[in-house]
Amino acid sequence: MERTSPLTRRVRRLLGTSDLRPTPPAHPLETSIRLESQVAQLSAKLNDLRISQRQHEAEVERLREELRLAKQHQQQLQQVLNTIEDLLHTNRQLIEPPSDLSSTATLFERMCARIGANHRLDPHYRETLTQMAEQLTHVRDTLREALGEA
Repeated sequence: MERTSPLTRRVRRLLGTSDLRPTPPAHPLETSIRLESQVAQLSAKLNDLRISQRQHEAEVERLREELRLAKQHQQQLQQVLNTIEDLLHTNRQLIEPPSDLSSTATLFERMCARIGANHRLDPHYRETLTQMAEQLTHVRDTLREALGEA
């Protein structure tokens, strides 16, 4: 047994090292059990991470599919928008008088062409085409807004 001076004991107590005896080495069986426990904990954490990664990959795949469908719908809406534009253009051609009169045409020729164009359609059909043009314009504007082209 080691005898120390009271001063040494007091210094050790102040430093928090009053017991300098080395801790005895752990029993090999106890160390093995502790190691196995840590390995089991790490395996469980690794398994949790793998499950989380699979869920993340499934979510990413689901989002990719949604994006693909959204792009497909956007293309379809764009085709509908183009068709509406074509219908409006055709409608304008039917309702409005032709603007292909040359600047050298006489006033009489221009008046005859205008009267012919105005009378080309029955007034009932003209009114129906005008209403259809208004409705198509509304649908076109709504589609443009939905596609962010406003």
